[in-house]
Amino acid sequence: MQAAVEHIERQLAVAKKSWAEYEERAHIAEAALAKYQQDVGKTQKYEQEIKEKNLLIGKLRHEAIILNEHLVEAMRKLKEETSESNVDRQLITNLLVGFLMAPRGDRKRYDILTIISNVLQLTEEQKEQIGLSRPKHGSPGGNSNTTAFSPITSPILDKPPQKESFTDAWISFLLKESSPLRRNRSAVTLSNTAKDEDSIDL
Repeated sequence: MQAAVEHIERQLAVAKKSWAEYEERAHIAEAALAKYQQDVGKTQKYEQEIKEKNLLIGKLRHEAIILNEHLVEAMRKLKEETSESNVDRQLITNLLVGFLMAPRGDRKRYDILTIISNVLQLTEEQKEQIGLSRPKHGSPGGNSNTTAFSPITSPILDKPPQKESFTDAWISFLLKESSPLRRNRSAVTLSNTAKDEDSIDL
């Protein structure tokens, strides 16, 4: 009987020890589970932050593309404007040299000055000041100031429309200056005049 009781007590002690071990394992498992759940919560939070960051990155990339397109367009316009400005400056320089080299009273001076005024978009008052057009109203006393280049010595043609482009004026000028018909007509007129004078003398 005593031996049986001792045997049962030993089994009970072993059972208590096993139960303590299982209880400790259970606590460890619960702690691991809690940590896992916490990590899962952090992971979901990180995933949400990653999605937001990706959306922000996509938006910034789109804005960068738009800004780059605007920059390219601005650079293109700046290049075109600079090129046009250089071309206009060179043309004005050439025209001014041609104007100064032309003999005084030559019709070419008036044509060149007209083209320059169209390029520079001079006002009517400025055209009057440089002699491209006659004043609409005479000055008091009938006196009027004349410039070094006066339309009196170079007759004024019909005033071109205000919206006439530089290209139109330039082409018109080149056609007038390079047209062989104009020179031929002048030569024929002079020849006929000379023949008429010879006939009269005879």
